[in-house]
Amino acid sequence: MIGTNNGSDPAEAVALGVKTIIEDIQQRSPGTRIILLGIFPRGESPGSGRRKNESVNAKIEAAIAAGGIVSGGKALEKLSFDKDADTVEAAKASLAIVAAWKASIDAELSRLQTIGDVFTAADLATAMAKLYPGDAGKTYKDHAADMRKDPDYAAGKDYQKLAEAPYEARKDPRFAKMVEVFLTKHPDGYYAEQAKALIIK
Repeated sequence: MIGTNNGSDPAEAVALGVKTIIEDIQQRSPGTRIILLGIFPRGESPGSGRRKNESVNAKIEAAIAAGGIVSGGKALEKLSFDKDADTVEAAKASLAIVAAWKASIDAELSRLQTIGDVFTAADLATAMAKLYPGDAGKTYKDHAADMRKDPDYAAGKDYQKLAEAPYEARKDPRFAKMVEVFLTKHPDGYYAEQAKALIIK
C-alpha cells in the first residue's frame, strides 16, 4: 500500500519516499529482488486522488531513471524558489521530509554505535555516502572508515556469517560449536550476546 496511503503528501514527496525505501532495501539486502508496481487507481471516479497517483508513478519512473537522491534534492531546492506558490509549498514540504529522513538515519547511526552494532552502523554510513556527494557524503564515508578500524567491526563481520545460517541449521550441535569458536574469539560486547541468542535448542 506504499504511496496510496500518503493522501496529503505532494506527489514529489511520495515518489522520493518510495525510491528511498527501495534504495535502503538494496543496500541492506543486495540479493533481494524488488518488484515495484505502480500505485493502483483508487476511488470510484477519476478524481484528484487518481490524478495524483498517476503523477507519483511518473515521478518515480523519472527519479529511478535519473538516479540519486541528491539530484532530486537539488531539483526540489530550485522548485522551492518557483513563482508558483503551490509549487514552492510542495517543494518545501518535500525537502522537509528528506531532511527529517536524513535526521532519522543519523539518529539510527548513533543508536547502533551506542548499542555496539558497529558493523551495521558502518554499512549504513557507507550507504549514505553513496547517496550524498560533497561534504555530506565525505563525512559519512570518513565515519564508515573509522568504524571499520574498530575491533567490534571485525566481530560484527564474523557474526554476520553466523546470523546467515538458516533456522534448521541453528538446531544442529555443530552450529553451537561454531558459536563457541566465535565467543572464544569475541567473548564480550554486543555481538557476543547476539551470537548466543542464535542457538536454537
